[in-house]
Amino acid sequence: MTVKVSYLLFLLVAKCFGKPSPEDSLPATTTEPIPTESFGNVWKLDVQGNYWLFWKTNTSHVIFETHVKTKGYVGFGLSSNGKMFPSDVVIGWVDSNGTTHFKDCHTEGHYAPIIDASQDWFLLLGKEDNFGTVLKFTRKLDTCDDKDYLITESTVKVIYSYHPDDPTSFSSLPWHGAERRGTKSLMLLTSVKANEYVPPSDAEQFDMLYHNFHVPAKKTTYQCKVFKVPQKPQKYHMIRYEPIITPSNEDYVHHIVVSNCPNATDADKDEVFECYGHRPKHLECNDIVIAWAVGGVSPLIQADRREG
Repeated sequence: MTVKVSYLLFLLVAKCFGKPSPEDSLPATTTEPIPTESFGNVWKLDVQGNYWLFWKTNTSHVIFETHVKTKGYVGFGLSSNGKMFPSDVVIGWVDSNGTTHFKDCHTEGHYAPIIDASQDWFLLLGKEDNFGTVLKFTRKLDTCDDKDYLITESTVKVIYSYHPDDPTSFSSLPWHGAERRGTKSLMLLTSVKANEYVPPSDAEQFDMLYHNFHVPAKKTTYQCKVFKVPQKPQKYHMIRYEPIITPSNEDYVHHIVVSNCPNATDADKDEVFECYGHRPKHLECNDIVIAWAVGGVSPLIQADRREG
């Protein structure tokens, strides 16, 4: 009997965003706030756990629910470039009388968002609780408004912001500051909760881990490591894969690629190098097995495509 030995090249792409903000040194909040109903999707948008997004979709609409650690205003939006403008946004807050203020807006520059003539985002609920401010709202995937973002199955750049104080009006929003804003790439129509999947009882897990990697002070780093796949005497199948990223490091990992290396040997196992320009000349690792990028899901692989 011949046993096939496989070696995989793990390519990690890390991005450096300069000096961390003071908030980055605070302990991350891992406790998930309690939504007002069951949602199919949830994502912690910031490192500290101050801004959580829940959402669910059907064929025509999406419902969002934001839980933000603030008693001031909350901003949420969709952007084609990941920047604060131009973008499709909503602004909302709950005032001292318990009244919720909410508007569909768009941004064009370094000034307050502009209220849309056509209000296509609709408030379902607004309240303050022990966590902070909760806003629940809905819109069509396609509002037919050129000021609104068209939601498709492609990756969406979600932008967010918040402020500790309520504004006096929509035209006089205080600036949220550099530390209370951000962006996250998500697939709104296909993302799922990571903990929903339960593997078969006979499934085995193989982790490819890159320990203690220090991201250098340059915009993008491509780092590679060679792994040896555990040998099995019989045919086996890969049924799922997902990224393992240390909490608080999510903002630095851009994408991960795993490729097959048919001519690698045990001498190459655990070899670490910069992927472009420093790969050993004899290594041929061109057949991509797995690819993951920010906002990506952890897919189940169809039976006819998952032979190992």
